[in-house]
Amino acid sequence: MLRFIWRVIHSLIFNIVLITVTLFFLLILLILVILPSKLRNKVFNVIAKVWSYILLKVAGVKLIVTGRENLPDGPPYIIAFNHLSNFDIYALAQAMDPVFRAVMKKEILYIPLFGFVLWLYDSFPIDRKNIRNAKKTLQNVSRYFSKHPYMMAITGTRIKNKDFFKVKLKKGPVVTAIQHKIPIVPVTLIGPDHIQPKGSVLINPREIELIIHPPVYTENYTLEDRDKVLEKLREIIGKPLIEKKEVSNVEQEGRK
Repeated sequence: MLRFIWRVIHSLIFNIVLITVTLFFLLILLILVILPSKLRNKVFNVIAKVWSYILLKVAGVKLIVTGRENLPDGPPYIIAFNHLSNFDIYALAQAMDPVFRAVMKKEILYIPLFGFVLWLYDSFPIDRKNIRNAKKTLQNVSRYFSKHPYMMAITGTRIKNKDFFKVKLKKGPVVTAIQHKIPIVPVTLIGPDHIQPKGSVLINPREIELIIHPPVYTENYTLEDRDKVLEKLREIIGKPLIEKKEVSNVEQEGRK
């Protein structure tokens, strides 16, 4: 009982800090949007690092990152990852350098101030239910590939790792990478779905392990190969999940 009460208090403190710190930094970014583009983006990167560091510390989460040496020297590249919870974003912002921009579900744009500021700083909302609009959005994103790496989830919104080999993967990241001949950096996240599962306001502090894999280069692939590349990403991202027993024994046997 005492443990549950402490978890509720800790979660309340975290959410207060989350709202306060996020609002503070969003207002700063809103003011600094008048700066020249290059300087503005440097400020964004610093703020993203500080913001994510504070949130991970207050949540009591330890971040373990492996594979930073696999990051390309700079953009363009797409970060493809298994989306588990809001803590993915805090972990990725700490681990990735430079800080990514996001191709995000359109609903995020409707969050007061938050979505607007992300849009001002080159993140893009995408309507996954409207293929024509989604394609148009990705074409608009392509104009910024030389400026920033872009983060695109391949699993939809906040799955659990135990379901990784069951869910249908999103083709958007692969199709975009093949069309523009840019690398895909696969990233495996372990832990965020245990810290704050989808729909939960309570947090359960534990470690997050973030594994950055070597890039998958797409120059020699065509759009007809998209399913092959997608399954290659599933194997790369999913291998650590099997090794860490994040998926069931039956699923593991099916992948051996």
